[in-house]
Amino acid sequence: MRRYCLYCVQDRGRRALGYSLRLATVVGLVLCQVALANTVEGVLPRASEPPVSQHQPHELLVKFKDGVKPERIEEINTGIGATVKKEFKSIRVWHLQLPDSVEVDKAIRYYQSQAEVMYAEPNYSVRINGQEKQKKGLE
Repeated sequence: MRRYCLYCVQDRGRRALGYSLRLATVVGLVLCQVALANTVEGVLPRASEPPVSQHQPHELLVKFKDGVKPERIEEINTGIGATVKKEFKSIRVWHLQLPDSVEVDKAIRYYQSQAEVMYAEPNYSVRINGQEKQKKGLE
């Protein structure tokens, strides 16, 4: 008959319990990652399918830095052939019409190279439930 001391039996039980807890933790983490990956894939667009951005062709929104003189703004716009469609004075943003020969990407690079420009971006279309909406109240 084999004899075990009480301490050895308790120690062996603790080690088995510690192993079981570690195994359960690892399995739980793996299951959480799988569930999260499935949830995120259904919500976010896949990396291979970039979202379609629609903007008005040959239109740009440009914000100039504070203190830029109107003459300088006109000079910058004339440099690429842009004409002002509208000026949103409250937020200092100019809605510009580009010539047909100038692509929006090229115009953005041109305006971003000017030190007086805070940002330049395409005039994006806003769609709600498949219908195009125009923003109002910026004047």
